[in-house]
Amino acid sequence: MATVEEVQAALCRYVDTRAKIESLLERKERVLARAACKTPSYSPAGGSPKKGLRPDRIGDALATVDEIESRLKALLTQQAEQYRFVDGWISRPELEPLEKEILTWRYIVGAKWERIAKTLCTSEGACRYSRPQMFRTHARALEKLAALWDKKPY
Repeated sequence: MATVEEVQAALCRYVDTRAKIESLLERKERVLARAACKTPSYSPAGGSPKKGLRPDRIGDALATVDEIESRLKALLTQQAEQYRFVDGWISRPELEPLEKEILTWRYIVGAKWERIAKTLCTSEGACRYSRPQMFRTHARALEKLAALWDKKPY
């Protein structure tokens, strides 16, 4: 039997990988933007500024982009496996619908507790569950999964 902390760490990996992917995509965008920045012309006749790709930065940028894309490919493959893993555990029939909903918001969507609490409220502002009840339900779901951890999730 696994501990609740081990179960929680395993479920968090999907959201952690998604954050890494988003970070790499932002880095790729910054690298390409830097390579394409405008540079002034140093012509003695006072010509207009040159626009477009900077030849001195193109090679480095392309090498960095290739490295980022190869890391992205590996992370996307890993993320797909992690999704199947997390979804398999959250879909267990032993879990109640509310437990599944809370686990899905937390470990697949990656929502913070405030957003999960708002999601459990209706549009009229009436909350189905209090925060302490939400935390207890989350803990109970993790305990159930810890007890089942040695069994295949799907």
